Amino acid sequence: MNTESETLTALARLIRTQRIAHLATLRQGAPMASMTLYLPDEGFTAFHVHVSRLAWHTQDMAQDGRVALSIAETDDGRSDPFTFKRISIRG
Repeated sequence: MNTESETLTALARLIRTQRIAHLATLRQGAPMASMTLYLPDEGFTAFHVHVSRLAWHTQDMAQDGRVALSIAETDDGRSDPFTFKRISIRG
């Protein structure tokens, strides 16, 4: 079993090494998820996402700022995909 410190270190490594996340927004009251590029700030107090001004999720965020960002390890073909490190962040 991991200690809290080991878990936090593993999550920080995951967030810093991946570049692609799934961004979930609310579109007319229903969830909408799409793939996006992201960059965390140094202390993980903000996540910068690469979005187009024309994209639906950008329009959605202008209407309702509640979002979620899901980050996971890249699929390496292992037999049990539930062992991938992953995190969901609400904002």
